[in-house]
Amino acid sequence: MIPTVMATLFQVIVPLSIPVIVGVLLGHFKQLDTKPLLTLTLYYLSPAIIFLQTTIQ
Repeated sequence: MIPTVMATLFQVIVPLSIPVIVGVLLGHFKQLDTKPLLTLTLYYLSPAIIFLQTTIQ
């Protein structure tokens, strides 16, 4: 059971935490303008994720 839990954590938590850690480090060491990133996410990436999720099923 422990190997299954560890495999799940490695497959789910690690890929999700990598962009968060990179974002925190970039925000700490560089002053980034977040408006273009927010616009990209809101208008392009969110609809793309929704479209992909509806076509996979």
